[in-house]
Amino acid sequence: MSTQVGDIAAALAYQVKKEIAENYFGTRRELEEEREDLIRQAKKFQKAWVQEVQAPLVLIGELLLDPETAKSFFALLGQERLPLAVPDRPDRTFSKAVDACPLPFALTSQAKYQALIAQWYGLAWGRSQPVLEKVRALDKKVRLYNEDLAKFSLSYSLQEILAFIKALEGRSELKGVLGENTDPRAVPELEKKLMLKSLDPSVLGLSEVKPLPKLSQIREPLRALVKQAFRRNGEEIKSCLKRAV
Repeated sequence: MSTQVGDIAAALAYQVKKEIAENYFGTRRELEEEREDLIRQAKKFQKAWVQEVQAPLVLIGELLLDPETAKSFFALLGQERLPLAVPDRPDRTFSKAVDACPLPFALTSQAKYQALIAQWYGLAWGRSQPVLEKVRALDKKVRLYNEDLAKFSLSYSLQEILAFIKALEGRSELKGVLGENTDPRAVPELEKKLMLKSLDPSVLGLSEVKPLPKLSQIREPLRALVKQAFRRNGEEIKSCLKRAV
């Protein structure tokens, strides 16, 4: 009788350990998929920021026709890493800018130039808002993921699970518990490889995604930069505006 009781207890203990191991790997797989999805979202938002927000800012830098002035403009926005370039065909750059943002009425070329740059900055700022909102939501998801990961790590003893799996060597129950590799000995440093690391928001590639100042906040320094650019390249700017309008 005692042998039968012992067999039942052993079977129950085995079943409990098996369910714990399967739950561990099932939950781990879900966390891994969530991690990959968060990284994919970060890449998507980074691409949107470059295309929707940084591209208009780079165009403004090109409209300034002077790397030094463009550098000051990017510094004003906290976007020092944007590329500095003088377009080979400024007239094409101005035509592209005016096609997308038609100029309001202005009496002087300098006023038109000022309005063109202000409109493009407004476009960049407006496009930045939905991207920023999505990035903030992503930051919250990352924090929740890290919290879930911490709870998961505390809920299971990976060493005990691996010991149980090794004890199953040669039995069919091993399959489906460990996944693709059914032999723990074939995986070097298995315990280390199975550990999931928390997500660090700083390494998701979103360091450049940060709020831009409103136009009202930078109106005066921006106006000064536009005047500086016009003083240095006034004739070329006038010529480009005439062709673009």
